[in-house]
Amino acid sequence: MAQDRAFIPEPLFAHTELFRMGILKCFPSAHHPGLAQVYREPCIIYASHPTLRLGESAFFMHKLKDSPHNLLVLTEPSLAPEALLAPYQPMRMQMLHCPIDTRLRVTDASQVHTT
Repeated sequence: MAQDRAFIPEPLFAHTELFRMGILKCFPSAHHPGLAQVYREPCIIYASHPTLRLGESAFFMHKLKDSPHNLLVLTEPSLAPEALLAPYQPMRMQMLHCPIDTRLRVTDASQVHTT
């Protein structure tokens, strides 16, 4: 059972191990000096909120949109990707719309398949 893993002394989520190994990094802002030291492309951007037109999201969209090696994964189920990405056209970055219903329970999530 998934809840039983909470009592095992190992990471619950795969990304925890990626953080520990230094493969996945997190920065408080796009202008953080540490980001400039490790930044490289291609990049994968996961976006769940429709504000790709504001702040640091817009900064990264403008920076990454021209390379077909970058990937934008939109996870918000209520977004219309074409309307959201209209300001960034033409855009060569790849885009994958993979809506995730945040109301899913653990047992439901195990049944989700991508197409």
